[in-house]
Amino acid sequence: MLFARLLAYAPVHVKMGMLFPTNISSGVAFNNSAGAALIAIDRIYQENLLPNGSTIELFYKIEECIGKTSIGYALEFAAQNLYDVIVGSPSCINGDELEGDVATFYNVNLLLWGATTHSILLGSYYPTALGAIDTYRDSAKAIQTMMITLSWEMFSLIYTQEESCTYFVEELDTLTTSTNKIRIAFKKPITNFINDDVTFILDQIKLNSRIVVLCMEDMSIYRTFADAVHKAGMDTDEYVYILRTTVKRLADLETNPIYGNDASAKLVASKTFLASDFAPTLHDTIYLYAYALSNAINKSGNSDVVHNGTYVAADNDFNAVTGVNGNIKMGRDGFRKANYLISSYNDAGHLASYLSFQLYQYTDNITGSTADGVNTTKLFTDPTTSIWANHGGVQPTSTPKCGFDGLGCPIDAFVEYRGIFIAVIILGCAIAIASNASSSQYSIASKNLQSLPIYIYRQEKVIGIKHEATTRLDESEMAELRQMRTLDHDNINRFIGLSIDGPAIISVWKYCSRGNLQDIMSNSTITMDGFFIYSIIRDLAEVRTVVENGASPGPVSWGSIGAQTHYFEGSGYGADPFSQGPENGYS
Repeated sequence: MLFARLLAYAPVHVKMGMLFPTNISSGVAFNNSAGAALIAIDRIYQENLLPNGSTIELFYKIEECIGKTSIGYALEFAAQNLYDVIVGSPSCINGDELEGDVATFYNVNLLLWGATTHSILLGSYYPTALGAIDTYRDSAKAIQTMMITLSWEMFSLIYTQEESCTYFVEELDTLTTSTNKIRIAFKKPITNFINDDVTFILDQIKLNSRIVVLCMEDMSIYRTFADAVHKAGMDTDEYVYILRTTVKRLADLETNPIYGNDASAKLVASKTFLASDFAPTLHDTIYLYAYALSNAINKSGNSDVVHNGTYVAADNDFNAVTGVNGNIKMGRDGFRKANYLISSYNDAGHLASYLSFQLYQYTDNITGSTADGVNTTKLFTDPTTSIWANHGGVQPTSTPKCGFDGLGCPIDAFVEYRGIFIAVIILGCAIAIASNASSSQYSIASKNLQSLPIYIYRQEKVIGIKHEATTRLDESEMAELRQMRTLDHDNINRFIGLSIDGPAIISVWKYCSRGNLQDIMSNSTITMDGFFIYSIIRDLAEVRTVVENGASPGPVSWGSIGAQTHYFEGSGYGADPFSQGPENGYS
């Protein structure tokens, strides 16, 4: 047997002073938990964890997490009665710290249990402290490991202002800033559920993250938050919520699910993972103390180490032992190294665990100091039907494909503007049909891409459009033509002038080598991709805007494609005296 050597040592007589709250509704109150200490002691005797003839005496005081009573009773146990062990009150962390000061001063062991505690109680600060309790640093380390394992680079952190959540947030903040692998994109405590406050929080989450870590001890607060999330449309497959929680048994969260009877909260719960650890019990804490004391006696070869709390708490990295809620692995710092399970609800309302993060301690080869490590175990085979089943079978990313504002993806112009595009095609077809009618006054002689007449003006190609009108131009119309010549814009084909000396009036325009819109639309050999179509639609709108704001209110023909780039230049704008000319209105 592992502890057979203990038979050769003198018996030890351990005096334990225990502090309890009295709130009968609490699972850690005296009436609900004191009996577990007696069960643990019986087990210690049965397994011969201590030398033959050893005894453990129990004494208790009622302490309600009041500073003066915490330190007063701790002093009474350690200084006046010379107790070897103080079993700290499980009701609050502040009491643990005060009791830890006394235990450290008198070098007696402080056993902690019941609620997760602050990492300040570890190591050199309180070298006599130990127990089956985990720390907020452990839970923060598990969340950090989950982020890195799933390649999530950023997350939001939303929490209530209970003492436990405040400590957890501090630890997670510290771990996050110590690595460049993950970062907190947005952090905010929930102080109330006034609409404006919740709206602000949800808006910031939308703008900054898709992974949200929650710390809420009261599940009614979670349900209220979940209802707001549902109303904001933030329970889609893009979002992941991670709720830190501590339970006695995972099955308790099936009997009393986090969503209660709230249908909206149940929808959000399907997108929520529970990062849970088992609540440490008084039984396990006392049982582990006996293991640590046995380990100390074996190392020292002397039963008197029972009075040396620092020695008993040091170097307890022994193999896992079986506790009330499963295996317990001790760290070198004297505290249990938690095993965090990542679970979620399936369609039947049952919790299934998909990831396990077992914390442990090791010696850093470079610094020689004790460091924290995490063993990650995947508890699934096919992720699409297990861990990501509630997310459409696909793992969400910390940054959406198209960005947080949805504008990061290229626009499929044909899909986005198909209505406008179809209208343009119909219009082009109608014009083409009309132009092919032999009796039409809008006929065009050529059917190639350069269907408009080309002339040479000052050694450069220009387009000339004949007008049948014989109207004499008055002063206001001449002024309008002069204004048209001054227009200069990327989407306006430049008007060069008007020839009125020949047998027909000809309006002269800049030549565009790619042809006009009618030719492009009617030619089946030209390939138009989504971006090209988008450019057409955009430039048509810009031409209309520029002409209507910058030219006289004459009719507009949508015309030529730019020679070097795929943009449109509108032609035939203005020229109101020639509105009845045969070429007016070409597209």
